Amino acid sequence: MKQAFRTALLIALLATVAAAFVPFSQAVNASFQIDSPPLWVPVASLLSLFGLPAAFIALIGLYRFQSWARPLGAFVGALFVVGAAVLAVSSPLLETVAPLAVALLALALVAWFVSLSLAYGKSLSGHFGS
Repeated sequence: MKQAFRTALLIALLATVAAAFVPFSQAVNASFQIDSPPLWVPVASLLSLFGLPAAFIALIGLYRFQSWARPLGAFVGALFVVGAAVLAVSSPLLETVAPLAVALLALALVAWFVSLSLAYGKSLSGHFGS
């Protein structure tokens, strides 16, 4: 079960990195007043500043079976689901992101939650200590 868990983590990481290198399908048209930006701008900024480092820290902690990593991983997963929903509804990014990148990010999110479900499962939960 350890191998499946670590494979799911690796898939989540590799799919995210691969999605970052897929070019946009068209130019992003994002013009707005700097004093009143739309909702997606601070959401994207906060996800970039805090979400990505937290995800990387959680990934390392999960891989090393640290007890604090499971709650952090669940928080990061929920944060990215909510952030993706906000960005999909309110930003022009969804129109311009290549379908391959969307598919890779969806794969990464599924692999992340698979690894979390395995981490909380009976066979691996003992490895995380108390």
